[in-house]
Amino acid sequence: MGQVLLAVGLGACLYPTIATWWGERSRRRQWGIVSDGAQTVALGPYRDGRIVRAREARAPAVVVLAAWTAYFLGQMVVPGAIGALGFLAMIPFLHGPDSLTFVCLGLGAPSGIALAARLVGLGGQLLGREDGVTIKARGVATWAIVHNVVLSAALLGGWLFAANTEIVILVAPFWIYGLLSIGHALLLGVAARAIDRHVELELAAG
Repeated sequence: MGQVLLAVGLGACLYPTIATWWGERSRRRQWGIVSDGAQTVALGPYRDGRIVRAREARAPAVVVLAAWTAYFLGQMVVPGAIGALGFLAMIPFLHGPDSLTFVCLGLGAPSGIALAARLVGLGGQLLGREDGVTIKARGVATWAIVHNVVLSAALLGGWLFAANTEIVILVAPFWIYGLLSIGHALLLGVAARAIDRHVELELAAG
């Protein structure tokens, strides 16, 4: 069982790693030239001056990390869509309090699937520093926080209403994913600020 989980974990990391490596490598020119500090130089026998050094820029580490996690969480769109269809298909055959949990999962699925699909595209946009990407990143972050807080609260309510301890086995993975998604949303905010800071450095070098 441990080997299976290890294989699944490595497989889940393969796509985001390749996509991030290729995206960062192929989009380096998008980051332009930035200031690398000032240097004092001799302008004559009795006079010194300061010049601003410039260097080719690369995506900040926090942006690369945000892109990798966007790809990682975004690839869940496929199992998420399959799972959503399964939950919706089971609803007519369920009766009693337990059905509320499946209803919550089914109703929350469209927003979750759309969010995951949006993350896949956002990864490349972050690495390429596309126009308006900071606004998009902050919008996706807000969406992720609202979606996961509402869904987690609904699942908690369904679990308490059902009073069935076995339901927690079903909803626990969604709570864990929700925490990861909220953490990534906060990371997107940090990445957006890093991009804003990069623009300031680029203007200083210009």
